Amino acid sequence: MRAVFYFALYSGLPAASFLSVPVLAALSGRHILSAEFGFQFGIPEFVPWPFNTILGFCGAVVLVTVVLKVVITTRIARRLMSRK
Repeated sequence: MRAVFYFALYSGLPAASFLSVPVLAALSGRHILSAEFGFQFGIPEFVPWPFNTILGFCGAVVLVTVVLKVVITTRIARRLMSRK
């Protein structure tokens, strides 16, 4: 199960590449901690403060995606192992 966990974590790394968006936005002169620039970026207005910024939104997307990937993959592997 440890190997499955590490494999799931490793396979979730492409989602972590989404963190390059705030880096590139900062390099282009945008304020990645500004809600106004977050709205201009395309983040809806109803999103609460820490997540309505470019950095907060991208960080939340990466965190949720990686956690869901790890949980789903380990659960599937555990279920397949228990059947045998």
